Amino acid sequence: MIKEEAFVSTKSRRVDIPHGAHGDRRQLLDDMERLWADVHRLADRQLSLWRPSIRRRSFRLSAHNLAHYLALRQFDLRGIQQRLSRLGLSSLGRSESQALPSLVSTIASLQRIAGAETVWDYPPNRAFDRGARLLERNTAEALGPARPGQRIHIMATIGEEAAEDPAFVRQIIKNGATLVRINCGHGDHDMWAAIIRSVRQASAELGVTCRVEMDLDGPHARTGDVFMPDRKLRLRRGDRFALLASAMGSTASGDAQVQALCQVPEVFTSIHPGNTVWF
Repeated sequence: MIKEEAFVSTKSRRVDIPHGAHGDRRQLLDDMERLWADVHRLADRQLSLWRPSIRRRSFRLSAHNLAHYLALRQFDLRGIQQRLSRLGLSSLGRSESQALPSLVSTIASLQRIAGAETVWDYPPNRAFDRGARLLERNTAEALGPARPGQRIHIMATIGEEAAEDPAFVRQIIKNGATLVRINCGHGDHDMWAAIIRSVRQASAELGVTCRVEMDLDGPHARTGDVFMPDRKLRLRRGDRFALLASAMGSTASGDAQVQALCQVPEVFTSIHPGNTVWF
């Protein structure tokens, strides 16, 4: 289970603020605390949808951060960011890998500036360092090691010309590519295998690492002709329609008014009552 840290202190402190300090600080604090509550609410809702599908325990912390970051970015932060920057505080613009700790740390500083009685604790250093470590580890796992002296990766998408010209692949890798992408929406197994051989050969000759990323092509099943007795008819949740392998307009479709022809009739040998079919 993910430990969802809130970093809220139950201690109460009284901090005197100078006479005439801007009342906007208290209002900004209220706005930030409301933002924190809204982010928590949205993130919890998102995580409840994700949890059944998360299989890797190592991804849970990343999912927790991602849910909070996506929730945070649902709000227009421009006004708050400008008001925070006037006080020398973080504008939350660089919180990708530590969304919740960044938000809490900003609130903790703002509470001290505003002289609030209840003061939140600052998140521990590990809460900030963890995101950077995970990002670095996952990047290396997915993309391989970067070239000596550089932190970035260069991806090059190559196609048929690379399969026919190994020298072309070698030049791309020599010029700095650390990742070659094959779009599997084009070509076939023979072409992809030729590209991979060229990448492996060039990597060995140059003494550098270059990984191959294959962008898998999804199924191209499409609905063909659609039969509708009324062209203004629209399907809504709970309505019935017939997906047919052939015989458009057949009365064998029961009580379904709308019928659609499937361009890949082979799917009917694989689906069974109760299966979920995505469109």
